[in-house]
Amino acid sequence: MEKNEYIKSLFTSYIHGEYTKEDLDKILTYLGHKEEGELWMELLQQQLSKLEPEEDSERITRIQHRVTQYLEVYTKPKRPSRIYWIAAASVLLLAFTSYYLLQIRTATRSDRDTFAAITTPQEFSAGNNRATLSLSDGQILTLSDQKEAILMSGNISYSDGVPIAETPRGTAMLSTPRGGQYQVVLSDGTKVWLNADSYIRYPVTFDRNSRNVEIEGEAYLEVAKVKGKPFRVNSKGQTIEVLGTHFNVRTYDNLKQTTLVEGSVRVTDGKSSVVLRPQQQATLHEGKIQVLEVDAEESIAWTKNSLYFNEIPLVEVFKQLERWYDVEFEYPRELSNKVIYLSTNRDQNLSILLYNLKEITDYTYTIKGRRITVSREDK
Repeated sequence: MEKNEYIKSLFTSYIHGEYTKEDLDKILTYLGHKEEGELWMELLQQQLSKLEPEEDSERITRIQHRVTQYLEVYTKPKRPSRIYWIAAASVLLLAFTSYYLLQIRTATRSDRDTFAAITTPQEFSAGNNRATLSLSDGQILTLSDQKEAILMSGNISYSDGVPIAETPRGTAMLSTPRGGQYQVVLSDGTKVWLNADSYIRYPVTFDRNSRNVEIEGEAYLEVAKVKGKPFRVNSKGQTIEVLGTHFNVRTYDNLKQTTLVEGSVRVTDGKSSVVLRPQQQATLHEGKIQVLEVDAEESIAWTKNSLYFNEIPLVEVFKQLERWYDVEFEYPRELSNKVIYLSTNRDQNLSILLYNLKEITDYTYTIKGRRITVSREDK
């Protein structure tokens, strides 16, 4: 088969998720060469042109621009030491392009019969604004699902000024259930987004010398800068210290992960510590801190109402969906090695999301009660 025809065949297999590790290796090799990279770009442009005219043209243009930028930068290596980063960036490019296309196609479908194979009379809606605020004086307040944030400023109020509690003292704990999320602005102006099945414990008013909070689950923080008054997050045996920065912390199950978006943080586990730069992620595992270069926007996609899975194990995807939709997945052990790429909205019903998963995996999803059973499509 002629090389160009082979590349076209490989491209078709890739965008349908029907590729092997060997295929991916070949794709990365082609992207490292100018001629083959340009052909790949042409195929991407053709795929984009198949989208319906009424679909968001500005959005499509942004995709095309980003794809062009990646190819211009990463298909023309200037020195051998960049080869590793060329490959890494190419994977991001492929993941972004192929499954963003899937996102655009599926997000605009209006025919409910499309989802007949997995829709049930008991539909599961996405999570929403739900949380409980517990105060050290014994008050336990169920927060309104019509609001999204509370302010700790003398009195406690919703972000629109509606009062919740007057001049409390001591500590407070904001907690979200599975299927819930909420925001809080602390007394120093620090903004915290709390994901599902998480909590943050903090002083109602910080003292003069320190700002210490405790977090479990997942939270994104935009820490207010206060000179000479460091901000510390204690979370499952690790401490994150900052002066003013934006970062995400995730401690579900046995995971201890900090991703830096802006500024600088020091992550300490009692024995060792590392200082992170923007776009770095620290993971504490078996007493060691591993630091990786990442796209930090992926880690905080949830704060922007998105689900973004870039080469993420399918089992981890299920765990995230369990927390957000308050369901349970039952799946075969073989899934532990399968990874996927998927970008989609976080506010859609579960049946639509399961349909998208069915499109890009070899598995079907059967709903019974709040349990989703995963099985091979050919069974």
